[in-house]
Parts: sequence; C-alpha cells; structure tokens
Amino acid sequence: MKLRKNYFIYPKFQTVFLLLNIVINALFFTFIFARTDQFFARMSQSGVSEGLAKNHPYFQFIDSQRSYLLDEFFFSFIICTLISSIISLVLSHRLAGPFVRLTKFLKRVSEGEEYKNFKFRQHDYFQELPEYLNKIFEKIN
Repeated sequence: MKLRKNYFIYPKFQTVFLLLNIVINALFFTFIFARTDQFFARMSQSGVSEGLAKNHPYFQFIDSQRSYLLDEFFFSFIICTLISSIISLVLSHRLAGPFVRLTKFLKRVSEGEEYKNFKFRQHDYFQELPEYLNKIFEKIN
C-alpha cells in the first residue's frame, strides 16, 4: 500500500471534520469528569454528614483519589483525541478524495480533454460512482 504524503486534500471539509471530532471528545470527557466530580463531592458530603473533622484522613484520601483520577482523565483525553483524530483524518481523506478527484476530472473534461475511463482509489468510498459516470460518458459518446 502506497502511503500518502498529503492527507489534507480538501482542507475546508477535513478541518471542520477534525475539529468536530475534538469537540465531541472534549464534551464526552467533560461529561465524565463532571459525573466523577459529583461522585467525589457526594463521598465528601458523606464524611461531613458522619461528623468527620475537615482534616480527617478520609478527606485527604478522597482528595488524593480525585486528583489522581483527574490526571488519568486528562491523559486519556489526550490519547483518545490523538487516536480518533488520526482515524478521522484517514476517514475524511477517503470521503473527500473521491469528490476532489471527480471535480478535477469533470473540470478537465469540460475544458475539452479527451474522456478516459474514470476510477477511484481502491479504498475510497463511493466506489459505485465511477461505474455510473463511465456508463453516462459511454452513452454520450
């Protein structure tokens, strides 16, 4: 398989697609963080309702666990965002590629270049489109 050097073939679409991916990840992790923070707040409230002093080891334990978990969430957010961004970039490339290729092809033909059999790359989406386009051009010729 040949590696591509430029995966940003349609930057307008792909940038929005990647930013949407990051926003969705951020919302997801924010929701998880908020729910976890509420959990630790309830744990602290349980200690208060039991009459524990503010300097009791229970509260120190709760705070240290909360801090540790938040660090893990931050690390997980970075890793998950990187992985999903790479996947989104590859996916958006396979989505945008056929349309960029089709647009360039139609432009060349409209400018008078002789029609040649049109096709997409092997792993692109919309593989049925070249078949229909080729049939249309065969009928026209």
